[in-house]
Formats: sequence, C-alpha cells, structure tokens
Amino acid sequence: MAVGKILLNKRAVYGCCAIGSVEVIASDHFDSEPGNDILVLGTDGIALLNPATYAVQATSHFKQQDCEGCVHMYPSLVPDGKGSFFVATSDGLSDGRGHLLWATKARGFSRIVPINFGEKGLAFVAYHNNDRIDLHEVDGRVRWSVNCLLRPLGYTPRQMGRAYRLLLLDTATLAT
Repeated sequence: MAVGKILLNKRAVYGCCAIGSVEVIASDHFDSEPGNDILVLGTDGIALLNPATYAVQATSHFKQQDCEGCVHMYPSLVPDGKGSFFVATSDGLSDGRGHLLWATKARGFSRIVPINFGEKGLAFVAYHNNDRIDLHEVDGRVRWSVNCLLRPLGYTPRQMGRAYRLLLLDTATLAT
C-alpha cells in the first residue's frame, strides 16, 4: 500500500507518548490479531494504528542499536509472520526494539529488500555499493552472494549540464 492511499492529516503520531517525526509508514500484518495494521516508525518510537480509524493501539520505544560505520538509511518495516516485525535498514536487520540482529558490514551505499518465499520463509536481498548482492537469512546467514565486477566504459554525452559515468558488468561469480 502506498502512503498516498492513506489519508493522514498530521505529521506526528501521538498515543501515550510522542514517537517523534515519522520516518516510515507501512501497512501489513504486524501483530497477532487477524487483518492488516498500520505501523509507524518514528525517530523515538513505534506506533501501531488501527487501519480503519487511525487510532493508536500501541506504542513502544525504539532506539536503533549503533554499530561501527552504521548510518541506518532507508528503513523499512517487515512483518516477521509471528505477530511482530523487523526493521531493515542499509546496515542490517533489527528487531522491533532496535536491537541489531545482524549487520551487513558493507562499506558505502547499501540497501536491503525483504523477500517472502512463502513456506520457505523470509529472506533479505542486500545490494552493496555496486559491487555485491547477498541473500541473507533472517538469522544473518548468507545463503548466496554475487560479486559484480564493474569497469568504467566512459561517460554519456552531456545533457542539461550533466554527464553520467557508464559502467559495464563484466562477470558475476556465484559464491555459496
């Protein structure tokens, strides 16, 4: 569900206590009750909202555990299939309290995308700095890794004052 489809009038969500500025809003099955919920990740906490009324059903404190070189960009809220959720960021996977379950230990740009394999469960694709793609299990174990060797080809013709660098994917080696 896109955020544009949720009619919200406020930029802050309040329950018993403020969760801070809203970072991410997601609609999925995040608790043990039947039906979808709206989960809001703020700078200081998490709020579970009723999807029909937007009433705050629960709030909890959330503090992302730090790790060396971590910036925790691109957060996404991922249901765990057991009545709770994970927070995936550019640096790894955390539980609903912010405890880091595993880190990518990548240098530079990274992005993590959840994939639900149905009966085989949840896994996470991690894309690292244009040079590697990994598939992580929930426990952090790497199922497979592809090294993408890129070499420069040159630059595009200047358009509107910008030139873009062209890269070629040489070969991909599969490491198990």
